[in-house]
Amino acid sequence: MIAIDSLAQQARALWSTPYSSQFAFPTWVANEWAQIHQTFGPTAKIYHSSNNLPEVRSLSIFREPTNIAMDRCGSTKTLDKFYQKTIFGFRSSENTEDEDRSGGGLFSNLFPEGKFSNDKGRDAEISSYYEFKSEDSSCSSDDPARFRKNLEGAYRFTNESYLMPQIAAYAKTPMRYEIGGTLYSNEEGVHTLSLVGSGFDAWQQPDCAYYFDKSTQT
Repeated sequence: MIAIDSLAQQARALWSTPYSSQFAFPTWVANEWAQIHQTFGPTAKIYHSSNNLPEVRSLSIFREPTNIAMDRCGSTKTLDKFYQKTIFGFRSSENTEDEDRSGGGLFSNLFPEGKFSNDKGRDAEISSYYEFKSEDSSCSSDDPARFRKNLEGAYRFTNESYLMPQIAAYAKTPMRYEIGGTLYSNEEGVHTLSLVGSGFDAWQQPDCAYYFDKSTQT
């Protein structure tokens, strides 16, 4: 089990990554995350229809806060570094910009199977991208450089011949919102369901690679 206080620290660290404020979860969530997790965490579930549980875990964990027309709408590097430090235990060297293994990551807790996919090829791709961040690693695309600049989470490994699992995340969560200067809240919790929608707003979207034939645009 991962200690609640440790998870709260990671939530706060994720909140502090320099994404546009319109995509960040509210400050009160970051401040009260430990209590929120303790109360509502047991309600969280991931729904899927895949036999490849490591890939389901990869999709659930490596989610981008936003992907609009293949644009992160924020920093292109800080979330990657957050993943490296939090999940794999990497840290920046004091004397270089290289990443060094320091231990202490959450990998074994989040990926009990010890892999990102049951398919050896995709497991190696995902591992190379997220863990080692090799600059010459290839993604499932005809233009790896584009995929390293415009990111869409582990769903990036969808290509013309393979569709990554479809998932939906459910949780009960407290809700606070303001209307006309009046603050409303539901501290007992609201049922929420977040689905990973298919993206067709840019030809570079993985769904376009899988569902459409570029030569005929159908």
